[in-house]
Amino acid sequence: MKLEPRQKGHFLHYTPIQLSDAEQWEFDDGIFQFCSDNVVIGAKKLKFRQVAASNDGRWRIAVTALRDQKATVVAATNSPAKVVELRQGETLIADCDLVKGFTKGIEEDYRKLGHFGKGGGEGYVWYYQGKGKLLVCENDAMGLG
Repeated sequence: MKLEPRQKGHFLHYTPIQLSDAEQWEFDDGIFQFCSDNVVIGAKKLKFRQVAASNDGRWRIAVTALRDQKATVVAATNSPAKVVELRQGETLIADCDLVKGFTKGIEEDYRKLGHFGKGGGEGYVWYYQGKGKLLVCENDAMGLG
């Protein structure tokens, strides 16, 4: 599906996400595209550490379905995305800002990897813990295919 003019070879990949009134998704800047008419759209202010570690600004879009309804939200990424579910007690550690959105119940943190940052690239990674869903996608520059 291609909905907007882009440079040749640069397409957006659309991921439909079904949500109930019990779920609230937060999306990085530019990921949320459109939704059904029964969605409440808001904003969540980010913590200083989150702002400093990404280029998303100070706010993130937050969406949820109206009470007792199911809704559809469409996210757009430069590479195909996948929804991953975390169970209580599980942790996802991601480098390069690979997580583009997540549900309420997931806690996000930006921390050093290993002792004094040794053990990975620049030494900092994103930690996601809790129970919920995450939207995961590779970055443009990675070229993983």
